[in-house]
Amino acid sequence: RSFFLEAKLVREYNTGDIIRTLAGITQSEVPERTKEQALVWAFRLCSSGRALAEKEIRSARIYVPTLGGWRSAELAMFGNGWATCSNGKRLEAFLKSAGELSADLAAQRECVLLPFSEWRSKHFGEVEWLRFLSLAGVRDHLRPVGAQKIVKDGQPHFLAYELANLAPGLSPAAAEIWRKSLIEKAKTARFSTVSYRSDLISWRIPGQCDVAILSDDLRKEYASHTIKALSSLNELHLKFRVYRPGNPSSGAVPEHWPTPLMSLLNETQWMPVSKGGSQLRFVRPRDAWFFNTEDEVTPRFIEVIPQSVAKFIDDATIERLRSQVGLRTLNDERDALPALAVYAETATGVLSDSRDVKRFRELFDRAWSHVAPLNEGIDLARIPVLVGDRIEALTVDS
Repeated sequence: RSFFLEAKLVREYNTGDIIRTLAGITQSEVPERTKEQALVWAFRLCSSGRALAEKEIRSARIYVPTLGGWRSAELAMFGNGWATCSNGKRLEAFLKSAGELSADLAAQRECVLLPFSEWRSKHFGEVEWLRFLSLAGVRDHLRPVGAQKIVKDGQPHFLAYELANLAPGLSPAAAEIWRKSLIEKAKTARFSTVSYRSDLISWRIPGQCDVAILSDDLRKEYASHTIKALSSLNELHLKFRVYRPGNPSSGAVPEHWPTPLMSLLNETQWMPVSKGGSQLRFVRPRDAWFFNTEDEVTPRFIEVIPQSVAKFIDDATIERLRSQVGLRTLNDERDALPALAVYAETATGVLSDSRDVKRFRELFDRAWSHVAPLNEGIDLARIPVLVGDRIEALTVDS
């Protein structure tokens, strides 16, 4: 072996080079059967135990067969026909129904992976293929979509107006929401009268412009899929760079402005809330309350995110929603102060059911125990009081 290597008669193969070559074949204009064989060999290579990091597999940009043809795994989604994927069937059913109202979501159904039963190359089982495809980038949730980078120069306020007009795929209402967010950022620019440059990819989550036209049931389902989509978002999806080009004496002074995705995530009413199973209402995330049911039951007398949606919010997602869109948690001590105001407002409706009265007292006492030691001013317009066997609100004179 050493002789052949030293004489350069052979060379050791690099698994990274091979996976990139096979990925290139899946991207190329070759017969369908050739693409399938390249995908199978890529699968075998990644399943053989040879050292290949997930980052290396993802960066190869393997293409996979979808309902709309072959496309990058990083754009593809698991759908119906992948029994071992927990959300695939639900996602495709949603895209099919919502696609009748939203062209944006209808287009996303083209990105759904072909059912495993329709794959002509079935080496090994579905579980092994799902693991490989996940490493390649396929997911079981909505994928953020962008466009070509927009590079634009101008003063901050000019950029705020111009970029909102240039970004593709936004409805007039969505563009206006984003424009307002950009204007607020432009007001804080360090130099308001000099030229800046933007490097923008106008990311958005499919359907963000069409939330209002969906039925309540579809809108609630959309919230679940949006929450799941948050797991794959990074800073580039949320913010873009605005800076002074060239070599100004003050430096580039880069700033980061929100993408359409970030603005619409914050400013559109897509988060469902309800009280005790009553009629759904949709609000901005920062106007909603989440109740963590890990150790206790959701109170039925306060409007919170319904459990059918809340079940998709794990600990990591809670923190992501908290930092990105201002979602608050009713039974988190960090939100105890605003929670007191919610409890006080709830008491205006009078609680008389013995179970509700007991639960209310438990939750209010807990929030108060977190707030009292902080020695912060507690400004409540009303104070909950126990009157006999019911809870009422006592109005505080100003």
